[in-house]
Amino acid sequence: MPAKRAKLKKKKSFVRNVLFALGGFFIVLLVINLFVDLNPKWQELQIMAAARGNNQSNEINGIKVNFVFGKQMGEYAIVRAVPIHNETDPLQIILQKVRGKWKVIDSGTAFPDLEGKVPSGLFSTP
Repeated sequence: MPAKRAKLKKKKSFVRNVLFALGGFFIVLLVINLFVDLNPKWQELQIMAAARGNNQSNEINGIKVNFVFGKQMGEYAIVRAVPIHNETDPLQIILQKVRGKWKVIDSGTAFPDLEGKVPSGLFSTP
């Protein structure tokens, strides 16, 4: 009987240690996630990455551009794709944070459909 109790005690101790380790791991993930959400520079990097998408060539429709962070207001942000040789007006990319991820919701030079949906100061120059 004492051998069974010792085995059972060992199992309980192992399970307790595993649960403790997993709890610690999730607390670390939570702290990292809070830091990322509260750090404005990290937010800017996430916004820029979402605006670029898979475009690593810095080219849109054959025109070389520089992506320039514009502004973030709450769950909305704007990034400008400015042509290097001024061939055309800058393209504005509007993003919205949805479930913790930045998503492009529109791009262009004018946004009448978004009027009243995004903060009014988003389009003003920072």
